[in-house]
Amino acid sequence: MQTVYSAKEGKTIWVILISLAIANLVLIDSDFQFLPYVLLAVFFVALFMKYRLTVSARTVTFEIHIFGVNVLKRVIEATKIKSAYFMKMGRGHTVLFLMKRGIRLKLTRFSPDSFHEDLYRFAQRHEIPIHSVGFYEPPNEENERESEMTSKP
Repeated sequence: MQTVYSAKEGKTIWVILISLAIANLVLIDSDFQFLPYVLLAVFFVALFMKYRLTVSARTVTFEIHIFGVNVLKRVIEATKIKSAYFMKMGRGHTVLFLMKRGIRLKLTRFSPDSFHEDLYRFAQRHEIPIHSVGFYEPPNEENERESEMTSKP
């Protein structure tokens, strides 16, 4: 069974950065006048970034889409994950996978918000060392049954 989660890039910071780039276009008079145009293009593209996370039995797949085009697809097998860190900061959850070789994978702001529970169960199934950071509470079957019972009318 595969579970798919999605996330979008936050718009506020990119709008602020676009505004600053436009202000630089108006105010800068130097040899580097092309730089604000490059930054403006990068910031504009970043507004349309979307992320997709797929959790399956043996792999976790992370994809980045820009304007609906897949620009990066990273398939991670459970055997390649060295350890997993689960964090709760404020209202959001963050999961950090450290790889045996390669770059770490930080997953946050995916919806629905239960993505961390599936990743926790994935790590347990494959006996990946799990570390809880901050106020993170691991999911257990009692909490799942209670949430199912309260969600049913």
